[in-house]
Amino acid sequence: MIILRYFTINLVGALLLAATVLSIPTNSASNDKFLAENTTSISTADTSPSNSLKVLSNNVFFLPEALLNWGQNPYQTPTLGQSRKDWNSTSGSYSSLSPVNGGVVIMSKWPIKEKHQFIYKTGCGSDWFSNKGFIYVVLDYNGANLHVFGTHMQSDDSHCYPGQAAACRAQAMESWRSFLSDRNIPREELVIFAGDFNIDRNTAEFNSTLTSPHSVSSQERLNKGGRSGASEGDPSNSGSSDPSSVAMDQVSLHAPDDYEGDASTWTGIDNSIAHFSDPKEHNYIDFIFVVENKSPSPVVQSVVQTALKVHSPAFTIWGQVYNDYSDHWPISANIVLKKDPIHQGNTTMA
Repeated sequence: MIILRYFTINLVGALLLAATVLSIPTNSASNDKFLAENTTSISTADTSPSNSLKVLSNNVFFLPEALLNWGQNPYQTPTLGQSRKDWNSTSGSYSSLSPVNGGVVIMSKWPIKEKHQFIYKTGCGSDWFSNKGFIYVVLDYNGANLHVFGTHMQSDDSHCYPGQAAACRAQAMESWRSFLSDRNIPREELVIFAGDFNIDRNTAEFNSTLTSPHSVSSQERLNKGGRSGASEGDPSNSGSSDPSSVAMDQVSLHAPDDYEGDASTWTGIDNSIAHFSDPKEHNYIDFIFVVENKSPSPVVQSVVQTALKVHSPAFTIWGQVYNDYSDHWPISANIVLKKDPIHQGNTTMA
C-alpha cells in the first residue's frame, strides 16, 4: 500500500510535490527497486510471516519514476480535500473554497472496501489555506480488515502565534480519536496511523500525543446528544449504541519500541533539500504508529522503526544542486503481532 502526500500549489510556475510512501509488503517480493533495496527486515525465530508486517513510509518531494503511473492503480483514493466526489464520506471542516488540498492519497495492492476523508477544523500560517486532515481506508487484507490512516499534520510556521501550531495538532488528534472511537473497530483488527506528524519524538508534545486524557466514551457522547459536526454520509453519525464500548482514553498509539538508523527524519545538516530551508535544524517527526487498546491481550508484540539515510542521484533546479529524494528520510517499521491478524473475533476497540 502506498500513501502519497502532495500539495498542488503553483509557486512561481513550479509544481511542488511531496509524498509519503507507506508500503505493507506481503510474502511476495517487491517489484519496486527502491523499496527492495531500502526496507530493513526483522529476524525473529518464533515469528511466522502471518503475524509480522514490514512498513515503509517516505515523504517523496519529486515522484519517482516507478510511481508516475499511479493514476492507473485500481485501488486508490482521491486526493484528500480536493472534492467530495468518490468518497464514502466527507466529514470535519471541508471547504470547497480552500485553495490547497490536503495532499494525501492512499494507493493499495489490496482492494479498498471503504474510503473516508476528514478535514481538520483548525490551521495556522500557510496551513490555514489547506484542507489538511486524514484519509481512512479499510483494506481487504486476505479476507481480514486492515485499517489505515494517513495524515500530514499542522507544521510549525513563523506566521502562527506561539503555541498555536501545537494546539492545532492537539485538536487534530482529538478529532482523529473521536472518529476512531465512533468506528467501533474490533479490538484485534490491526489499525495503522502513519505520516508526517510534525511532532518531534524528543518533546513532551510527542508523549501527550500517544494518549488522550481528555477523551470521552461513546456513551458519554450519546448522553450529550451524539457527535456534533458530522457530515452527511459520515460513518460516525450514528455513534455507538453499546454503553460498554471502550472509552477513547483506553486507546493509545503504540510508539516504536526501538529506533534505529539516523537520529532525524528531517535534517538540514546533511539533507540537501532541508538544508535550503534551515541548515542547522534537525527533527524526528515521521512515524508509523499502531493503534493499541489497553487490554489484557494487546495486538502488537513489538515495533522497530528505522530512519534510512537514502540519497538520490544529483539533480539541478534553478542552478542549485540537490542529491535527495525529499527533505525527509524514509522510515521503515517492522511490526510483530502477537498472533495472526486474520479473523480475530469481534470485540470492539472503541
